[in-house]
Amino acid sequence: MKWDHSLSIGIMEIDAQHQNLVDITNQVEALFKKALEGNGDYKETYKVIETLSAYADKHFKTEEALFDKIGYPNREAHEEKHREFEAYVKGMTLDRIQTSEETVLIQIFAFLSNWIVDHIKTEDLEYKKFINQQ
Repeated sequence: MKWDHSLSIGIMEIDAQHQNLVDITNQVEALFKKALEGNGDYKETYKVIETLSAYADKHFKTEEALFDKIGYPNREAHEEKHREFEAYVKGMTLDRIQTSEETVLIQIFAFLSNWIVDHIKTEDLEYKKFINQQ
C-alpha cells in the first residue's frame, strides 16, 4: 500500500500520522508473507500490534483535540469509530497470535486496508470539508 495525496487531510501532523499507518500496514503485510514462508515470528507480530496500539492512542488523541478546537459536529460518531478500532487492536492478544499468526496477520492487514479506504478517505475527509468551510 502506498501513501498518496487522496489520503491527505491537509494538516501536516495528521497526514504524517496517516502515512505512519500506511507504513504499519505494510509491515503487517511483510510479516504475513514471512509467516506464509515459514519464517514467522509471533514476537515481531506482537510488536507491530503494540506499535499499532500506540499509533491509535496518539493519533486519536490528536484528532479528538482537533475536534474540540474546531467544534466538529460529527465528533461523537467519529470517536465511536476510534473506540471500535482500539477494541479491535486490543483483541489481538499474544495467545491468539501464537495460535494462528498467519490468520491474525491477514485479518489485521484487511482491517487496516479497509480502515485506510473507508475511514480516512471518507470519514476523515468529512472533517477536512468542515474545516475548509470555516
